[in-house]
Amino acid sequence: MDKIVYLIKVVDLVIEISFDREILLFDSWNQFVNDYLEAFLVSKQKIDISILVDGPTRKTHKKLFSPAPSFKHIIGNKYRFSNLLSPSLFLHFILDIVMRYQSKKGFIFLHGSGCIDPRGRCYLFIGKSGVGKSTCLKKMSLSTKAIGEDSIPSKIIGSRIYVYPFPANIKLQIKSIVNKPYVVTKIFSPRKSLELRMEKSTHIAQTIELVDAVVKSKSIKSTFIKISKLRNISYTLSHSLAHRIDNLILN
Repeated sequence: MDKIVYLIKVVDLVIEISFDREILLFDSWNQFVNDYLEAFLVSKQKIDISILVDGPTRKTHKKLFSPAPSFKHIIGNKYRFSNLLSPSLFLHFILDIVMRYQSKKGFIFLHGSGCIDPRGRCYLFIGKSGVGKSTCLKKMSLSTKAIGEDSIPSKIIGSRIYVYPFPANIKLQIKSIVNKPYVVTKIFSPRKSLELRMEKSTHIAQTIELVDAVVKSKSIKSTFIKISKLRNISYTLSHSLAHRIDNLILN
């Protein structure tokens, strides 16, 4: 079958993705290709990872109604993905591979959302599920551009934390995402409250809460040391659905 090959760059990894052209017959995949893959396209470079997406001829009638994703490591840096109905699962498949490679280079993947204001200042909303990270990102959308949602690749160098764009969540509008890394200006740990308030995090326990999902860190001790350096830019943010937070954060 006729193959389509895309080269995309996620953080500093160049990923080659090849699939049958017939994949574009699926509306969800057509949109995914046009919106997501094209946003991360790069010219011919040294390929770090190759992914083969199986074509529609491999699907059966039963699978159309009961999709079962299959991720297979072929050999070396080659992988196979076989579930044409799930571009969102494919995103997480890519994320899993990226985490596997980048954690060896000192990257930490944060469970949170992030955005950039017009002056280039970067804000992260990090914490446990249900505290309002995505809500905060949505509230900031009129004043900022997103850098990521759900899982954000980051690297701590000295007292600074650098974050890199990656849309791990299919719901995030790709056109609103920045295309380069930024130094984090402030990190917020959202709290649901009837009162709108922003306070400096002064205790290490509060700062540790900000990094809720550290993936494959080399050791807990080294991670705690890195996290402790971020106290100067860490805040708690109390808010409710009715509160506007952009004026409080951007000023």
